[in-house]
Amino acid sequence: MAADFRLRACGVDCLCASRLVIEPVHLPADIPALPGLAAEVVHMEPPPRDPAKATHEAAHAVAAHALGMAVRQVRIDVMPLASIQYEGAAPAACASVSMAGPHGERWSKRQMFRPFDADVRELIRAVKDARFGACDDCRVIMALVRELGAAAPDAEYLRRYREIEAATIEMIQTPRVWRAVSDLAEQLMIRGEITGDDAHDIMERHLPHGSLNF
Repeated sequence: MAADFRLRACGVDCLCASRLVIEPVHLPADIPALPGLAAEVVHMEPPPRDPAKATHEAAHAVAAHALGMAVRQVRIDVMPLASIQYEGAAPAACASVSMAGPHGERWSKRQMFRPFDADVRELIRAVKDARFGACDDCRVIMALVRELGAAAPDAEYLRRYREIEAATIEMIQTPRVWRAVSDLAEQLMIRGEITGDDAHDIMERHLPHGSLNF
């Protein structure tokens, strides 16, 4: 059934700025609107469930599960989201969870992309200048701010970014982790939305909660 949707961008000139998110104008009471700039409102049929988005959100959830965090909910209907409880987690682990979604989505197509140093440096400067949104890329740098402090040089941010990036890619490509991502993504395509408890049950078949660390 056709409905009104907003096309929303992160709001800063970061690595995700060219990717628009489709958000329903009328959201359920328990789902907050995304931050960022609303480009326009369009009347359209709801987008079909997307295997790439299912893998993206599943990878976020599996990384959180593997690193010992609680997953509250995973969904690809309404707005794709892996709702994760980050409280108490190390900043590097939080950064890895944010990286895991994009890298998992790419690995589902057997592609792997690492942004150029210049793009990462631009993102670092944007976040340090408080020009950040709520996309995965911005969240990675925000986690590094917590770990390194805002005064740390950009070169140190880039070095740490690359360390966490390499560890995250290795994690995603580990067979048992990838089996968990694939299993959860398949269930998301069937159900559209999975509670945190059910998501943990699915992931626990392949790797124990908190079995990996940084």
